[in-house]
Amino acid sequence: MNSIKNLLITILFLNTTLVFARGGDDVGNGGFAYKQSVNILKMAADGLEEKITGSILKDIVDYPERRIILQDTLGYGDLDKLSKKNQYRGGRKLAMNYIVSPPTVIVLKPYFEAFAGKTDTELEDAALEVQKRLLHEAAHIWGYNEDDSEKFAIAFLASARGEDTRPTNDISIGDFCSCLKGKSDDIGACDNFCRTVPVSEQPILYVNTIIGAATALNSKLGNLYNWCNVQLGSDVTTPQCVLKATSDTDAFDLAVIVKPGSNSFVANVSQLKKDRTYILKLVEVKTGSAAQTKEFQLRRRTQTIPGDELGPLKITPISQYACITYGGEWTPMGMLSETVFRESFIILLEMKRLLQCRLQAVDIQQSFVMTSNCIRGMILLCILV
Repeated sequence: MNSIKNLLITILFLNTTLVFARGGDDVGNGGFAYKQSVNILKMAADGLEEKITGSILKDIVDYPERRIILQDTLGYGDLDKLSKKNQYRGGRKLAMNYIVSPPTVIVLKPYFEAFAGKTDTELEDAALEVQKRLLHEAAHIWGYNEDDSEKFAIAFLASARGEDTRPTNDISIGDFCSCLKGKSDDIGACDNFCRTVPVSEQPILYVNTIIGAATALNSKLGNLYNWCNVQLGSDVTTPQCVLKATSDTDAFDLAVIVKPGSNSFVANVSQLKKDRTYILKLVEVKTGSAAQTKEFQLRRRTQTIPGDELGPLKITPISQYACITYGGEWTPMGMLSETVFRESFIILLEMKRLLQCRLQAVDIQQSFVMTSNCIRGMILLCILV
């Protein structure tokens, strides 16, 4: 009888050992303290589920595969919980780690030790901290380094709270002029304005912006200077704005100057080539928010010699595409009365963008359409107002 009893005790002991070796809710077999670590991890993972699904963070919206990675790795059942294992990165003992393929977030022994002694009143705050750590590790999977992963985790949680985020595409561009040596440096009619600013041997771009409601009503922002310079709660560092300029062949990040309280900025645009059109926008680049203003176009021009100014009309190469649709109607005499429509598309060659479209009706009568052809004609010079 005693031998049977001892056998049952031995089997029970072995089964218990196997359960704890596999992990699960009682990971680590540390009693109440380790169970608190498990509770916090569950709270964090469960709380992330809705945040991930509803996230409007630019890093997630622009890269939908990242949302899938978060959904596939940060559920409580998806986490690889190794409560008795230590792992190292750069000689540093890790509380969490990651695997790129298959995408996996690993929770290690130091995590369970660090969060083991939390009381019930501390669970909520602890769960938020764990959410940040989980997001940090997941961001490594798509290639973020330590700094970028930390910025992402902080920005993600701030976005989920709907607070302290820098609005994007909320600021429009008003009037602007580029001036060089007291004259207009771009194709706009800026000569009068350029006479009012200090004469410079470098082309200086002056831009007035129009602040949107999200920026204007934010008590920490309110103007362009604060939008570019004030550190918000979701920011891990002081923000910084640059003027991004791109064309079909090159791209530049230009330094800008914004005076305190101002909605205007200036920038040296000497890097931009003349007689080439650039798309510009102001972008916050340092905090990871990637917030930006609306875009605008700038085309610097070669200065004309005295007496040879073009005035307000500018000449530039364009291409015209015309689509012709023709049909007709049989008259009582058995004759065909033809109807022709021509649709013209005027395209600026360098921009490769549609500028305007017009429909010309040669004959308003149309009973049926016979066929449609498109032809392309080249106009070498076109006057644009």
